[in-house]
Amino acid sequence: MKKHVSWILLMLLVVSLLAFLLPGHADFGDFSGGSDFGGSDWGGSDWGSSDSDWDYSVSGSSSSDGPMDTVFTFISIVVIGVGVAGWITENFGSKSKSRSRSSGGTKTYTWGFKLRDDYSPIPGFNAESVRADCCDLYRRMQDAWGQGDLSPLQADFTPEAYAQYDRQLKQKTARGEHAHCEVRSVTAQERGWNENDHEWMLAVELTAEIRAWNENDAGKVVSGSKSAVKEMRYAWVLRRPKTETSQIQHCPNCGCEVEINAGAFCPMCGAPLTAPGAGWQLSAIQAMSQKTL
Repeated sequence: MKKHVSWILLMLLVVSLLAFLLPGHADFGDFSGGSDFGGSDWGGSDWGSSDSDWDYSVSGSSSSDGPMDTVFTFISIVVIGVGVAGWITENFGSKSKSRSRSSGGTKTYTWGFKLRDDYSPIPGFNAESVRADCCDLYRRMQDAWGQGDLSPLQADFTPEAYAQYDRQLKQKTARGEHAHCEVRSVTAQERGWNENDHEWMLAVELTAEIRAWNENDAGKVVSGSKSAVKEMRYAWVLRRPKTETSQIQHCPNCGCEVEINAGAFCPMCGAPLTAPGAGWQLSAIQAMSQKTL
């Protein structure tokens, strides 16, 4: 009986701690939060690779935040709590059991494609230009997220990534939340590339120092922090088609025939248009670590 009571108390304690530590979200895509995560020594020398396809859907936050998400979060906390409590009991509950501990170490990230470090096969590849463009895009992403309008970024994202983030921002706006993010610094470093029959794939690591928070309609901070400075590290996957397409396209919104270039808008309905093959597009973002400075 005492053993069962101990299990229950331990489970409740773990669940309470996890609920307290669940991060609030703030920056573009709601990746940054209140609690640090990831390894402090995570770095470029241990980036992994894999032959299997990685899930290129934009990850790191939920695309819907209704009642079912709250239930799912609660269930997840309970399941994690039970698992942790069971692990503690198994490993430390009996002196007769052998004990083993992980020594930790640098987190290895699997991209889903083998990383190649000779960029010469990519036509017109310029590392400095790619880094500068990624840093500029990161800043523009935060600005657009705060303004509640992602349309200026449509040409910078793959259609799937843009659609998911646009939907996520609309849900945030519908909840009466307004994002704020001050970018103190941001750096980018390419980590490797690969290709398939149709496109080039580029792996980029971004490190940014930010202050990020969300406010409600009354101006009250509901998540994140106005004062805390976070060092965020992200894994980005960018894609670029191998073949240029015709500059004469049809507007996906109304079907109007238009001559398209970077930053073009349909003359009939005003929808922003992009020309595939014009440059790198961001297809996936993964927040890999957060450290409060």
